[in-house]
Amino acid sequence: MNFLEVGAFFGDMALLGDETRSASVKTLEESTLLALSRRDFIDLLRQSPDLALSVIEELANRLRETNEQARSLSFQGVEERTRNLFERIASEEEGGGDRLMTPSLTHQQIADMVGTSRETVTRAIKVLKSSGWLSQDGKRYVIPRDAD
Repeated sequence: MNFLEVGAFFGDMALLGDETRSASVKTLEESTLLALSRRDFIDLLRQSPDLALSVIEELANRLRETNEQARSLSFQGVEERTRNLFERIASEEEGGGDRLMTPSLTHQQIADMVGTSRETVTRAIKVLKSSGWLSQDGKRYVIPRDAD
C-alpha cells in the first residue's frame, strides 16, 4: 500500500507488460483520472524520449522504495517501521507550520502498510506517542518538525 501525489500515475505494469493489473487503487479524496490504452501509451513513449525517461525514472524510484520496504520488513521492528512510514507519508500542513501531518489513517491501514496486525500497530503508536515523538489530530498523526 502506498500514497500517490497529485499528478502521479499507476497501472504502469499493465501498460508496459502483457499481464493484467496487479493492484487496485482507492482514493482518499475526490480525484480526476485519465485512462490510456496500452497501444496509445507505447506510441507516446516512442514519440517522446523525454517522457520515456521520466517514466523510467519514476519506475526506478518506485523499485528503490519497494526495496527499502522489503529491507524494513526484514530487519526493523514494528515501532521503527511505523515511525518510518509516518515520516515517509507526512507532509506540511496547509499554510506551513511547525508540524507534519499524515493523511487520515486507520490502525488497520497502517498495519497493512507496515506488515503487521492492527493490535501490534496500536501498541507501537502508543509507544511513539508516550515518547513525545507522535501526537494525533483526529485520524491524522502529527510529527513535530524538529522531531528526531
